[in-house]
Amino acid sequence: MISDIYIQDNVNQRECKRCGTCCKKGGPCLHSEDRVLLVKGVLGPPDLVTYRAGEMALNPLSKELVCLKSEMIKIRGDDQGTCIFFRYADNSCTIYENRPLECRRLKCWDTRDIEGLFLNDTLMRMDLIPEDSLLSELIKAYEITYSISSIWQLCRDSFDEGKGQSDRRQVLIAKDMEFRNKVMETVGIDQASCNFFFGRPVADIIAVFETILCEKRPKNE
Repeated sequence: MISDIYIQDNVNQRECKRCGTCCKKGGPCLHSEDRVLLVKGVLGPPDLVTYRAGEMALNPLSKELVCLKSEMIKIRGDDQGTCIFFRYADNSCTIYENRPLECRRLKCWDTRDIEGLFLNDTLMRMDLIPEDSLLSELIKAYEITYSISSIWQLCRDSFDEGKGQSDRRQVLIAKDMEFRNKVMETVGIDQASCNFFFGRPVADIIAVFETILCEKRPKNE
């Protein structure tokens, strides 16, 4: 697997040129070793987004979509998808001294050190949240009500059966937003933190699944 960031003007490159290309491709996935960054307060729930097991995620090296066998926590991106800790003014990292494992391992001129990290020993939400806490219970309930498998099946049904299933999809999206708004109101967390505790909104997950289904649909349909 070779990333397109491997291709550089200088084929003999041996150090970072601070071009910002890596950071502009999105925030890193967190691994168990990165737990200390949350303990120290370098990172917090508003900085993170959870991709749940069963979702599709882009392998940053092969550029292929893969189905996640376990959840993945990433540093979220800005409106352009760039890591939120990237500083455009001077192509620098605002948490450089405390950057995550993937950032420390990544060498754009030689990706071998990072290839083995993809989806290996990833940090989990329950590594960070007390087992008997209110948020832990809310997450467990959310996983049952808005399971990835049920969202995927609903998307497939919408394509196969038409408007009735499409209406169900809109109801699920609305219920998801209602749940999140209620949590924000009662627990006192913000919308960005919800994307860590409960994963990406159902609407975002549906959009990805529908894109995949459209690409798989025969051209003559």
